[in-house]
Amino acid sequence: MDIEDIYAKNNWSIIKELAKKPASASELAKKTGQTTANASIKLKILEAQGYVKKTKQDKTAAGSQEAGRAKSAKGRPGKPKTPYELIQELATIAVIRPGLAERKTIRLKGADTFQNLLFNTLVVCEEDTYSVMWFCCRTGMLKKAETIAHLRSEGNEIELFIITDHLQEVRAHHSHHALEDEEGKTKKIISWSHNRKEVEEGLERGEEYFINLVKNSQGLIDQNGFLSELKRRTD
Repeated sequence: MDIEDIYAKNNWSIIKELAKKPASASELAKKTGQTTANASIKLKILEAQGYVKKTKQDKTAAGSQEAGRAKSAKGRPGKPKTPYELIQELATIAVIRPGLAERKTIRLKGADTFQNLLFNTLVVCEEDTYSVMWFCCRTGMLKKAETIAHLRSEGNEIELFIITDHLQEVRAHHSHHALEDEEGKTKKIISWSHNRKEVEEGLERGEEYFINLVKNSQGLIDQNGFLSELKRRTD
């Protein structure tokens, strides 16, 4: 499969669902309107190309699969229950102008942090790209933060969720930043910063503040996959 083939209708529908959470062939078939057999074939191809992989099953999942096999043995058709997860990160850049119309897809794994931040910001909050990039580069946040996520944009304010070990420095110097955007308008960037321990303990206590931070954030930089893991816990 060529890298551009992932945008074919059935492949893309599977990719979009796996981007939300791991799922089995039968679950994906139901969500994407395909047959289970077709979804299974697509998953095997995507797996062979390194876009997805089978996830490790816990005892509960394994028990469910055994139950499915037992039903099949009684004459009822069994459905594949092994979940798959998305493991590849890609970005597509399209340039369309007189004299040039090109599209290029690149693998983000291996790209530097600045490129990842730029691509993700363009997707998540395109209108704030200049302001977010200015803030992250001028403050050295790309080196200080493990995770940078967008929470919301309203009026002249942009709110970010930052997970960092440099907590004292970030809170003291980067909680509120005023800057001019590319059109000369004043923007204020508000950073809600915490370290891993604070976030994990807050979620364990069931604090609504931390639950909302995780659920409402869209990752711009998540260098160790911590935010993605937190989101799975709060689903």
